[in-house]
Amino acid sequence: MWQLFQTRVAKPEGISCISFSRRGIAYAYMIPRADNSEIKTCDFLPCLIEGEQENTLKEYVKLHGFENSDCVYVLQPHEYRLITIDAPSVSPAELKDAARWAVMDFVDYPFEEAAIDTFKIPVPAGQKQKLF
Repeated sequence: MWQLFQTRVAKPEGISCISFSRRGIAYAYMIPRADNSEIKTCDFLPCLIEGEQENTLKEYVKLHGFENSDCVYVLQPHEYRLITIDAPSVSPAELKDAARWAVMDFVDYPFEEAAIDTFKIPVPAGQKQKLF
């Protein structure tokens, strides 16, 4: 049967922040505010059995009423890599593409799967601009 009128779940005002490790899940829930953000909860959910993390996280989120909240995933150090390169001499609009070419040889998996971004590193006056 058609569902003409669906019940919408209210979206919480906060943001869920999660990070997975071999020992479990780090979880925080915060209410962002321009003047003073508030951390409502901050927990570590132990999960030592493989495959347990998904259910543990679902149960925790449901128990605390954080379903449908925006979510930020915090990468573990082994999940990313920072590389310093000399800033290419290109326009700002071309910087990201130029940086992708500059780091191509450092990626040890299919390059199309790599998420590459750049940000400038402050350098002393007179030195060549660097990028991470």
